[in-house]
Amino acid sequence: MTIGAELPCPSCGRLLDSLAWHDAESGSCRNCRVHFEFVGFPALNARPQRAVPKAVLVAEHATCFHHPENQAEAVCEECGRFLCAVCAISFAGRLLCPECIRAATKNDINSVGSRVLYDGIALSLAALPLLMWPVTLVTAPVALGSVFVGWRKPRSLVGGGRLRFVAAGLIAVAEIVGWVFLFTFLWLRKKR
Repeated sequence: MTIGAELPCPSCGRLLDSLAWHDAESGSCRNCRVHFEFVGFPALNARPQRAVPKAVLVAEHATCFHHPENQAEAVCEECGRFLCAVCAISFAGRLLCPECIRAATKNDINSVGSRVLYDGIALSLAALPLLMWPVTLVTAPVALGSVFVGWRKPRSLVGGGRLRFVAAGLIAVAEIVGWVFLFTFLWLRKKR
């Protein structure tokens, strides 16, 4: 049996080769001699579907904007160009041509390569300066400002979130209240 990807042994982790397989669904590791069964996803053996364009048979038929030899089967929902089966691409729930997809990915917020993680910035500004407490006089208001600025911004797709904003906000408010109490105490002491 040949498999497109190298699979590790479920017991010892060593990569299995084609000699480890007894049949399409079972085998044993040559290293640790453990017997295992393989249950593959149906997509493992599925062939990818290809878009096959239709050739223009009648001169009056509409042709693809990019491939004049192919019959048009769809219309781009953005620019209105006639498209063959190869050029008509379903993108974000719409049928678009390659140029419109290229333009959409440059402007679409969902295709942004990176985002500023305001929750991480706010939490770092609030918590890390606690090691050098005088710095919190400056960083606590900045951390609280980043909580307010970043609260409505798009969040990361891989974690973080509102809980980190809340933690950063609480720490920053506690630091600011601590400074207010310290300055009030020093001012009252000086007045005596």
